[in-house]
Amino acid sequence: MFTESQITKASNACLDYLTFSNYEYNRILNPQISPKRWGLVYGAELVEKMEIAFQEKKALTIDV
Repeated sequence: MFTESQITKASNACLDYLTFSNYEYNRILNPQISPKRWGLVYGAELVEKMEIAFQEKKALTIDV
């Protein structure tokens, strides 16, 4: 049996993953839209964090 705390943590992790995945998808499809403008959708503070993760992930990706 899971505790309420464990369920909350798992739910939050899922939402974080889905939010970042959506942000990443939008950034790839719409490179002309600046991260600052995405801040209006996701919130400026969250976009700052997601943009760092996006750039780090992008730097690790090798185009073939």
